[in-house]
Formats: sequence, C-alpha cells, structure tokens
Amino acid sequence: MRKIRFSVVGAVIVFAVSLLFTPAPGRTAEGVNPPSPPILDNLPPTWSKALPANLRFELVLNGAGVLDKETGLVWQQSPFNSIWTYQGARAECNLLEIGGRMGWHLPTVEQLTSLIDRSSTSGKMVPDGHPFGLIWGRYPYWTASPYPGAPWAALQVNFVTGEVAGAPMYNEYHVWCVRGGQSHTGEPLY
Repeated sequence: MRKIRFSVVGAVIVFAVSLLFTPAPGRTAEGVNPPSPPILDNLPPTWSKALPANLRFELVLNGAGVLDKETGLVWQQSPFNSIWTYQGARAECNLLEIGGRMGWHLPTVEQLTSLIDRSSTSGKMVPDGHPFGLIWGRYPYWTASPYPGAPWAALQVNFVTGEVAGAPMYNEYHVWCVRGGQSHTGEPLY
C-alpha cells in the first residue's frame, strides 16, 4: 500500500514541476511569440473596410460569378439584359444555375445598393474597374424588398442615377441575381 501511495505522490510532484518549466500559451522558452495575423480578417465579408475594385471583386465559378469581398455575396458576372415583372424576376433567380451552382435569389435593397458607387466615372454607379459584364441602364433592377405600405409594389434600384424607388410589381425591370445573404426582408410579397 505504501508503494502505491509513493508513486501517486511522485507523479503529482513530477506534474507540478513540469508546470513550472512549461512556457505559458503564447510564449516560448525564449520569450513571447509574435502575434499571428487574424485569419478570419482576410476572408469575406470585410465590412470594416472600403476596398478598391481591384481588391474588392474576384471572378469565381469559372468566371460566371463575382465574389464581393466587402459583403461576401456572389453576383452574376453578367446581369440579364431581359426585363421581367417582379414575380418573373424572383422565379428567374430562384431557378437559375450559374457556374454549376443553384441557390441564387433576387437581392434585397441593401444588397443591391451595396454595389452603388457615386464616385464612379463610368456612367453607371458601380465601382470603376469592376469585373461585371454590361450593366444595363435603360431600366432599373428589381430588389426582393417590398415598398413600405404598398403590398403590390417592390423597391428597385437605378444604376444610372443611384436612386431607389418603389414600383408596381407588374412593371418590367432588369434582374441581377445574387447568391448568399438573406433572400428577402421577411415581409410577405404578393
């Protein structure tokens, strides 16, 4: 019995001594480790930064999509030239397959206006140097966001003027589908 007690006591002593000579986390025997860069800060979204277009956008899905590193959203590389009613626009995005991926939706007003850059010199209010195809300007673009107080209307964004306005859902506008983020504000849209 005494031999067992001695080995348990001996193990406790060895453990206690090893704690005294083991460097604390973040330290080496020579001193403090240099801080490592935060890995997650380099992944989208980076809401705390305003990135220039050459760092903000990256072609993905074999060039069929554009990753926006500020928001973490993936956009169609080339918005449709066609125009649809609101319901047609929602259906078009929901059934879309781009770069072998489904899961696309009509963007909310917050998502679509995140592409607005009023300092643009291109004639369209998107960041200069963007990798998108032609941004159509004849008509605005539908959003999934309802027009407040009008269940028969939804918000749309004009990339020529930068304006956001409401429009009846039977109007026909352009569609620019997105992947990621929320698909609508949660309010019923008829």
